[in-house]
Amino acid sequence: MQVHKYPVLLADIGKIEYNARVITTLCQQYHIQVAAVTKGVCAEPEIAEAMLRGGCTMLADSRLENLESLREQNFDVT
Repeated sequence: MQVHKYPVLLADIGKIEYNARVITTLCQQYHIQVAAVTKGVCAEPEIAEAMLRGGCTMLADSRLENLESLREQNFDVT
């Protein structure tokens, strides 16, 4: 077992994509587009990408530095 010195967030990318797919599929029935909020994961690109692959149509974050980070990594944040 690994011991981490600092708090670490472990994310199951497959589950994130699956959950996004379930939610976006339900919402499509009502013509609702889903925005993936990246604030809680500090705009981690791998997680943002999984949410987009899962069907989310946009990324949302209240922290400008997170949006700037995503833009620098070639995500479409306008």
